[in-house]
Amino acid sequence: MVGEEHRRFLSAALRNWRYAVGIGALPVLLFAQRLGRFHVPHWAYWTILCLTLYGVFFRTWRDEHKRAQTLQERTLTVAERDLLAKAQTAYASFMKLMWRWPNSPAVSNPFGKNWRPLVGETNIAADSEAVMNWRDELDQFLNAVRYTMGDRAKGLRLLRLADGEESPMSALDCLASLLDVQEELVKPLLKPPS
Repeated sequence: MVGEEHRRFLSAALRNWRYAVGIGALPVLLFAQRLGRFHVPHWAYWTILCLTLYGVFFRTWRDEHKRAQTLQERTLTVAERDLLAKAQTAYASFMKLMWRWPNSPAVSNPFGKNWRPLVGETNIAADSEAVMNWRDELDQFLNAVRYTMGDRAKGLRLLRLADGEESPMSALDCLASLLDVQEELVKPLLKPPS
């Protein structure tokens, strides 16, 4: 691993070879001194060598630093990664509900009110209870989406629906809206670097 890192460093430094042209002055100075034209102190050689190496290494570091900053800007935060995982779980859970109860009014319209049991009713159908549990988890997820995404979340239909701003949606619309949440979360990763 260390050998690979050294190879990558040298490769990056060689990409900045044009800034090492100062080293070309060393043989010229040595040749001129050998011909007896003038005397060049030893510190001048060392100064040229050190300044040239500094220039090459600084530019190499700067290029890598810019690349690292770009990657960091295009990476999801821990909270966003957690939300993405929860969105995928909510999607998969709802798909299971759709598979288990394909004709259920609760599943076909999870945000509707006509299938919900009355207050105090204890004999709740399994499909209704499963959708109510899914909705509880979804509501917690949507609150986290609001908190983490801020203004980016305002355009999401699922949030407007949960807030009562839109009419109920079908099961397929619900799945599409969960995918919209996932897409909005990964949007910063999809935009080209500037």
